[in-house]
Amino acid sequence: MEYEELEQRITLVEDLIRNQSRTLTNFFQLGRLRTDRTAPSSSADVQEPDELYDRVLTPTNEYILINNSGTLEWKSVTLSTF
Repeated sequence: MEYEELEQRITLVEDLIRNQSRTLTNFFQLGRLRTDRTAPSSSADVQEPDELYDRVLTPTNEYILINNSGTLEWKSVTLSTF
């Protein structure tokens, strides 16, 4: 499967999940998975078109864009393997 096809499938699945979540009570999903962005080089590496709660995945980390007292910054979470 080529990268472009995989990216389209991921986007489609995210849209479906977002639409389905609107029908559930007490459930919401924030942010979007960014397949068009490389991992941020630092917590301050915020660029256009980054938005609050955007996520970027790498093989070892997930980066989430948060609001820290009015300043957008990236936080990372190390992914573990099972």
